[in-house]
Amino acid sequence: MPVFSTPRILRPGLAVTVIVLVLSGPLAGAVVKPFSAHDLVLMERVSDPQLSPDGSQLAYQLRETDLEANKGLNSLWLRAMGGADLAPRRLTAPGLSSTSPRWSRDGQALYFLSARSGSSQVWRLALAGGDAQQVTQAPLDIGSFMLSPDGLRLLASMEVYTDCQTLACTKARLEARTAQKRSGEVYERLFIRHWDTWSNGTRSQLFVYALNEQGVAKAEPIWITRGIDGDVPSKPFGDDSEFCFTPDSRSVIFSARIAGQTEAWSTNFDLYRSPVDGTRPPENLTATNLAWDTGPMVSPDGRTLAYRAMRRAGFESDRYGIMLRDLATGATHELLPQWDRSADTLQWSADGHTLYTLADDLGQRRLFAIDVAARSVRTLTDLGTVASFTVAGNTLVYARDALDSPAQL
Repeated sequence: MPVFSTPRILRPGLAVTVIVLVLSGPLAGAVVKPFSAHDLVLMERVSDPQLSPDGSQLAYQLRETDLEANKGLNSLWLRAMGGADLAPRRLTAPGLSSTSPRWSRDGQALYFLSARSGSSQVWRLALAGGDAQQVTQAPLDIGSFMLSPDGLRLLASMEVYTDCQTLACTKARLEARTAQKRSGEVYERLFIRHWDTWSNGTRSQLFVYALNEQGVAKAEPIWITRGIDGDVPSKPFGDDSEFCFTPDSRSVIFSARIAGQTEAWSTNFDLYRSPVDGTRPPENLTATNLAWDTGPMVSPDGRTLAYRAMRRAGFESDRYGIMLRDLATGATHELLPQWDRSADTLQWSADGHTLYTLADDLGQRRLFAIDVAARSVRTLTDLGTVASFTVAGNTLVYARDALDSPAQL
């Protein structure tokens, strides 16, 4: 007999209620058929939950399969977290793939990535109505982005030739490369390939756009990682968890590995701080650690940088400890040195008293809440794999899948 459960919403300090509905009536006697690979392909998949700043609404991404076209399409959806109408509603049109929903500071609009204009750009959709508006018109694809806390800037990653001075220069070189009839390549250092993608000499770098009153990019962006011989975010699996704004929106902190001749066997990622106006070169904050430093998240009061760090250089399967750095003095310590778990994504609570993180735990991937002052850990989830989560005020939403269920929110 099929059983369905409602989405489960965690509010720290409150009990979790799970409502289970058991089907009865005509469907109860329906013929059960085996679950096939065809069914698996056609299943819709939810991901990337994002709570509005006031916690009243939830945006998320849903992947659907167009079997005839042999491709997947991502759409954005919205649902209220309370009230009479809890039915989800589609925000983006069918047939147009849209990803990475991110809220505007006032909660009145969603920014997202889409290639509907011919290349991957940032778009803005006002929730009051109307068509989506293109925010960036870069000559290159935008890989990931982030909005500044004050809503006045947009941070974007693009793959560029680091010896080019403009985005147009990179575009021209890529077009010339495509037009070449020869297929041979000369590589003078590793990496030459990440999984199924050959290196073309470009590097993923960070750029800052200033936004106008309508939330649209005003001019050419500022290249804030200039001089970094590395990829930000990293390849092949890096994402926007590898960089962040400071709460005052004046600086960006990011993780990068300087490539040189040792990139293929080095795990020496460091955290760098760069001003959003690009007036100073990036400053290395973690030069003393020769292992991996990543996942920066600055506390709401701007005083403390939380990040994840390994200890063993060259060993990419080392445990990630949670580090806290006083941004004024540089004093750094590990928050939970005795906790034998490897932390993943970090996020602060609004009051700065709690850090939320993911970690593998006894065959599951659980969500944890860490009391920073007491240095104590509380487990928030049980069975299954938590893929991502979002926090706003006293509401926490996470995406969880298990052996008997695809991802649910």
